[in-house]
Order: sequence, then C-alpha cells, then structure tokens
Amino acid sequence: MASRFIFAVLGLSAMRTVQAGPLSTPTSTTSAPTATSASMTWEEENRDGQPVFNVDFEDGSFDNWGINDDIGMAYDIRDLQTPFGQTKVFKILEPAEVGYGFIDNSQTFQLEQSPYGYKVGFAAKCSLVPQFGTTDWSPVTILLWNHGKKIFQTHPVNGKALGNGWAQFEEEFENGDVTGDTTFSIGIETKGYGLDWYFDNIFVSQIE
Repeated sequence: MASRFIFAVLGLSAMRTVQAGPLSTPTSTTSAPTATSASMTWEEENRDGQPVFNVDFEDGSFDNWGINDDIGMAYDIRDLQTPFGQTKVFKILEPAEVGYGFIDNSQTFQLEQSPYGYKVGFAAKCSLVPQFGTTDWSPVTILLWNHGKKIFQTHPVNGKALGNGWAQFEEEFENGDVTGDTTFSIGIETKGYGLDWYFDNIFVSQIE
C-alpha cells in the first residue's frame, strides 16, 4: 500500500496560476516542479468511489487540454492497440530540446473533505521501451492544483506492468482541509531525446 500524504494549502507555493479556460501564452519562465514529491506506485486494493475526474480520450476531443511551455511541445490523440484493446490515447510529443512543459486540463473538479482521501491513477507508455529493465518515468510529474495552488505532486514509479511497455500507476493522498475547484496537469521534463509519452484512463476518485 502506498504511503498517504497530507497536503495543506498553507505554505504551498504555486508554480504558476491555473485558469479554467484558455491557457496563457507560453513564456520562458516555465520551470520544472521543485517540491519534494511522493512516488506513484501501484495500489492492489481497490477502494475507489465514483471518479470526480475521468478522461479516457475515446471521444477524440482536445477540449480542456493546453500546453504551457517554452520549448515547442505538442500533443495529439491516436488510435493504438493497447492492453485495453484498440483505443484512443493521449500522445505528448517532446521536441529535441532541453526544457520543461506543462500539459494542463482546465476542467475543474471538486474535492471534498474525506476521511480516506483520494486516489489518482492513469496508464502510461513511453516510446522508448527498454529491452531490459523498466522505463525511466522520472521525466513525468503528475500534479493537482486547487485554486491555482499546487496540492499534489508525484512521479510515477513501480507501476503495474500491463504489457507492450504500458504500466498502470495509482497513488493515494489525503487532502485534509483542501476542498473545492481542482485541476489536473502533466509535467514533462525534456532532455533532448524527442520521446513520445502516451496516457490513457486518467482518473481522480474519492476513496471509500
């Protein structure tokens, strides 16, 4: 079972303001998250309630997604054969540059006070699948923002292997008194390799 984490609003500094609408034009001030983060690991026990945020990309829509970076990242939705069958997935394309970018979803969802907290999960794949060992997921950061303040940040590690380079990641966290409008972001640190990152079945659900 992954460790639980309590993130209080007091003392958390926003890396940038998240707005529920068109994202601002990328600027040269985009930088990687610096706060100490939890490790995102596979959770064997299923105690999910109804998802408060759930994106599977099957509608092929780019609505609510946008990029905040200064290096020319891009995204697309592709049809791929995955462990879930033939499905649409979200593809983030790195440029052959060194830098950092946020891929933000402006759709707000509500956090409530919860005795057990929430779970964040998704499936992911990198275009560089090592012949031996596991994918290096360290360039990926998953973040939640509440009223523009960062309340959750983690890097995916020790995911459950699904086959063909795909892995499932889940992380539990306790939100304490943090409630209300919340948004989801993916951070990608680029190292000049021009990798592609694939995501599917992103969710945030209250633990029951």
